[in-house]
Amino acid sequence: MQKLLDSLGGTIGEALPGVVGALIILLLGWLVALIIRAALKKTLGLCKLNDRMNRNAIDSKLDVESGIATGGYYVALLIVLLAVFNQLQLQFAAEPIRLLLEKLFSFVPNLLGGGILIVLAWLVATIARQILSGSLSAMGIDKKIRTGKKPVSQTLGEVLYWLVLLVFLPAILGVFKLQGLLTPVQSMVDKITTALPDIMAAALIILVGWFAAKILRELVTNLLSATGLNQLGERAGFRGNITLAAVVGLVVYFFVLIPAIVAGLSALNMNVIADPATQMLSAVMAAIPNIFAAAAILVIAYLVAKPVTGLVVQVLGGIGFDRIPQAIGLPFSRTGTSPSQWAGKIFFFFMMLFATVEATNRLQFDQVSKIVAMMIQFGGQILMGSVIIAVGLWISNLIQSAMNQAAGGQHAMSGLVRVVILGLVLAMGLRAMGLANDIVTLAFGLTLGAAAVAVALSFGLGGREAAGKQMEYWLKNLRPPTKS
Repeated sequence: MQKLLDSLGGTIGEALPGVVGALIILLLGWLVALIIRAALKKTLGLCKLNDRMNRNAIDSKLDVESGIATGGYYVALLIVLLAVFNQLQLQFAAEPIRLLLEKLFSFVPNLLGGGILIVLAWLVATIARQILSGSLSAMGIDKKIRTGKKPVSQTLGEVLYWLVLLVFLPAILGVFKLQGLLTPVQSMVDKITTALPDIMAAALIILVGWFAAKILRELVTNLLSATGLNQLGERAGFRGNITLAAVVGLVVYFFVLIPAIVAGLSALNMNVIADPATQMLSAVMAAIPNIFAAAAILVIAYLVAKPVTGLVVQVLGGIGFDRIPQAIGLPFSRTGTSPSQWAGKIFFFFMMLFATVEATNRLQFDQVSKIVAMMIQFGGQILMGSVIIAVGLWISNLIQSAMNQAAGGQHAMSGLVRVVILGLVLAMGLRAMGLANDIVTLAFGLTLGAAAVAVALSFGLGGREAAGKQMEYWLKNLRPPTKS
């Protein structure tokens, strides 16, 4: 028993210095790890790494500073544990930690290289963003282009910032030996850098076109306003929130901007969109002379029709045209629109219709031209039929008055004669209008036939005796004389 205790005491005496040393190493190492973590977090906090990394974050934000500090803390603890196990001569536990630390420290050059590239990329991107944003802001681009709460200069600066970081990304992934991410990212960056010159050229073309269109719109609007086009348009009846000069300026704006957009699409090699747009633009440009000619025809017709219509109304009112409804027996209110004014409106309508036919012919809109021509023809037929009915109404009233005057009072047949004349004239008017010719002809024929049959029957039945005597007389004369 004494021998066992002596052996145990000797073993403990031999191991005790190692255990005490291991405990001291563990305690000091843990304190050093804590100091390393605090130092890393303080240093990264002074660099404001979290603020820089989360500048464009919307919802969740990454605590990069704490992550790096915690990583350094656990690496320091691994080194401490390796030292503790070596002190205790526990090689079976120290060997895996040693291999892990060898792999970690073999990757340190990659971490340092990648970190340096990240810092370099961030510096270049930040400087490029500041230069671009400051230059655009100094040029006053934010005042000229307003697209929302964020200034345009700041938006374009952010785009350039992320483009620079994207260009550095393949090199950073290559240093970190992340081949799985490197291949697709490198392919994407190659495509972007290949398309970047075309994108910049298209953006420059569209931007220059937009500036030119805006300048020309302001120039044309102010020039036409100075020449008195707005006052002329108001006299012609163009009254609204947008002046006539502004409308012309807007047309010029689109005629300059649309070709610039098409040219920009062509620079991007977007032939699927650019080719049809180019063809459409060519067709529009080819049609511009005809469009202006058609617009000039309509404007001139309008400007001529307005005073001529007023002249027609005055002439018709002067020759007593307003008394025609009373003369033909039609009730007409003197407080409303007069007949001469209605005639002026019809005259103005037909003048604009004629101008529309000529304008559609200039635009080569054959179908529209045919439709308008048919409307003019039908309008003429309506007018002709209305004139026939009006004249017939006047004649029927005249004949009725003459018959009543001849009879010295109300003639028994005057109303019937008036109705017959009106029926005849109404049929003639409807036929002249071209409204259901067959039906009108059939109805008129049936009415006239019925009247003829009625007259024949009334004459036949009323004069049957006289007709029999006459027939007997004719037969007697046809018989040969008898010999006595």
